Amino acid sequence: MPELLINALDSLTNWTADTGLTLELQYFEEYIANYHSAAIAIRIPSGSSGKTATLTLPTSIDVSAYKELVINVVSLRKETGQIERDSDAHYALSFATAQDFSIPTYKQLTDVSIPIDGFSSVTKLKIVINHNDIDYLILSDFRAVKESLPADILIGVKSGIERERERIGINRVIGTITASAGERVATISDDWSFLERNMVLLFNGETHQVDNIQDNQISFLSTYDGNTLLSNATNAIVSITSPVEVGYYNRDATLPGIVVWYASPTPATRNSRAETRNECVGPLGTYQKRDGLIQTWKVQLEIVARSPELQADAARAARAFIGTSTVWVNGRKAWFEWTDPAVDNEPVEDFDIIPRASYTFDVEVREDTWQLIRMNRGNPILTVLPLTQ
Repeated sequence: MPELLINALDSLTNWTADTGLTLELQYFEEYIANYHSAAIAIRIPSGSSGKTATLTLPTSIDVSAYKELVINVVSLRKETGQIERDSDAHYALSFATAQDFSIPTYKQLTDVSIPIDGFSSVTKLKIVINHNDIDYLILSDFRAVKESLPADILIGVKSGIERERERIGINRVIGTITASAGERVATISDDWSFLERNMVLLFNGETHQVDNIQDNQISFLSTYDGNTLLSNATNAIVSITSPVEVGYYNRDATLPGIVVWYASPTPATRNSRAETRNECVGPLGTYQKRDGLIQTWKVQLEIVARSPELQADAARAARAFIGTSTVWVNGRKAWFEWTDPAVDNEPVEDFDIIPRASYTFDVEVREDTWQLIRMNRGNPILTVLPLTQ
């Protein structure tokens, strides 16, 4: 997996703070990352230097397979920009041990990269305040990442379509479903005319994908929440939607469904690829990142369904996502442009019965070819040997 969400930072559960600090949720979209419902806000009064606020995770999370931690941060009154030493930073973070990482802060929502250096698991998110002024610190979307392009982009597009579909309430209600927890077969009442293999059902907070249909008796595939029910469902309202899949090689969507695939990237030459910037200051040194290659990936959506209604629903969700012009890739916001006109292919022959729509857009990301580089602390002594003849 290229990324692992550690905590959405949209709930006050398991948070504690020193006396004087106030923890609350805020709902302004410009301060919320990755489609979450809210963000953590910390009200900081004057004279709070040395105080802390801590999220204690219920269980330790293994991050040994990842390279960096990414968190989105906003400081409304204590902007620092890039930092070179601990004394430059107004805030520090720690995740597993007593070691703190000093971070830069900005007045806009900005992702901060922190190396997984010296620890392999995350047990907490602790914020340490290093100033005595009034401020309002906002935190959103805490995850571990390991870059794997273009998979990261395709997964980001998939998540964006699914979020927009949920936001506008586009899922089609077909009736009710009844089954007990652990059962592999469920009974659909009312209208099951839209049901077919691979269709995705949503009910009781669960998501299941249809495998076999026998009249109004259905079984599920092992995808999503599995082939058995997680909890009892008695006349639970059930809605249907098309699956969104990532296709690395196959450009054809599973019927019905949406497939996200890509064409080879085009390099951009707007940056030098030699400049470095400071990301954070850790216990072992200052961490820098060199400006990676900017690439434009051409992403295409293929939408298919036997039913024109389902094809229209899926296409509407895709257009809603494209309308945002943003996609979250590894906890970082990327912009894209809708470049080519949509193509609707209606049936033209008796044997061609599947409506199809295609959308194409360009996603531009900076490839982190060079990961975080640690510049050691202190003043190293250089030993110069004489040249030999």
